[in-house]
This record gives sequence, structure tokens and C-alpha cells, in this order.
Amino acid sequence: MATAIGDLVVRLGMDSKAFGRGARGAVTTMQGLSKSIGGYVAAGLAMVGVTASVTAGIVALKRQFTAMDEAAKMSDRIGIATEALAGLQHQAELAGASSDELMTALDKMSKTVGEAVALDTGEGKDALKAMGLDAATLAKMSPEKQFGAIGDALDKIESKQVRVALATKVFGRGATSLTNTLAGGSRAMRAAAADAEFLGVTFGRDVARKIEGANDAIFRVKQAFTGIFRGIAAAIAP
Repeated sequence: MATAIGDLVVRLGMDSKAFGRGARGAVTTMQGLSKSIGGYVAAGLAMVGVTASVTAGIVALKRQFTAMDEAAKMSDRIGIATEALAGLQHQAELAGASSDELMTALDKMSKTVGEAVALDTGEGKDALKAMGLDAATLAKMSPEKQFGAIGDALDKIESKQVRVALATKVFGRGATSLTNTLAGGSRAMRAAAADAEFLGVTFGRDVARKIEGANDAIFRVKQAFTGIFRGIAAAIAP
């Protein structure tokens, strides 16, 4: 009996040692695996961080490219110089209006003056006459000078309600938001244009052409990122 018990103790001791070695080996393996996974996770998070930073930078840059591209298209559409438009946008935003509201109003003004001359009709024609302006004379001016002349005429009208009513006939429903922009007339607009040039926010048509090309390039970069993530999605899909 004593011999049997001794043999059992020896075997249990040997088995226990083997188990211990096995357990330690398993722990070492798991630690190595954990480190490897941690490394992959860290690398993945770093990649996500870099991608997010690049994407944010592209978005901010794209916003400016889009704004300049829209200004260039407006320049082509109504014949206003991009430098002059940038000055008017600067004036509008200083006065509390948005660039979009200004461009919508300029589009409507161009249509109003055109209809008054070509068709000798329209609500705008009567409004211009009430301001003491001649549509045919305005039509010979550049859009920014038309805008300034209308601002000068409105500035001479004492009644705010009458000013808003006449401005609405010329610029459309968004004229109310441009009340402060038009205040001060062409003098205030020239000052804003000079400020915009000083701040470096004006740009010429040659720059606008480059922006249009850059917009296409940025779109292709975004498409490349889209292709990468679609490839990853396809690879990990079950």
C-alpha cells in the first residue's frame, strides 16, 4: 500500500509539473498573441486617425474650392469679374447676409435689368424707375456697378418699408437679408472690395480656372479613398 501511494505521489508530481509547464507555455503564447493583437489594433487606430485627419483637411480645402468654383460660374453666368464678386461677398457677410443669398440676388437683378430693357416690362422696370434709375443705362454697366448704383438709389429713400419693397422687386424675396449690404451704397461696397483685396480673399479668372481643375483632382482623390474602403469592405464581408 505504501509503495502504491508513493508511486501515485510521484506520478501526480510529474503530471503537475508537466501541467505547470504547459500552463506557463499557454500563458506565454496568449501574451504574445495579445501583444500582436494590440499592435494590430494600435496600427489600425493610427491608420484611422491619419485617414480622419487627411479627410478633414480635404473637406476643408474642398469647401474653399467649391466656393471659388461657384464664384467662377457666377462670373461666367452674369458677366461679373471674380474679384468684384469676392468683394461683394465680403461686404454681404460683414453685413450679415450669406454668399448664397447675395448670388441669388445678383442673378435676379441681372434678369430684372435684362427684362426691363429687352421686354420693356416687368415689376423691376417700374421699381427702377421709382428709384430714378434708367434700365438701359444700368444694362451698360458691369453687374457690380449696377448693384452699387441700385444701392445708392435705395440709400436716398427715407422710408425703410419703401426701400425693402423696391429692393424686393429688383432682387427678389431675398432682398430683405441684403438690406444692410446695400446700405451705404457704392461707397461702402468699394471699401469692402478694398478690404477683401487686402485680406487676400479676391482672385482672378485665371485662378478660377486652376480651381476648377483642382476640384476635379480632389474628386478623384475622394474616389480613390472610396475605392480603398470598398475593397476593405468586400474583403471582410462574410
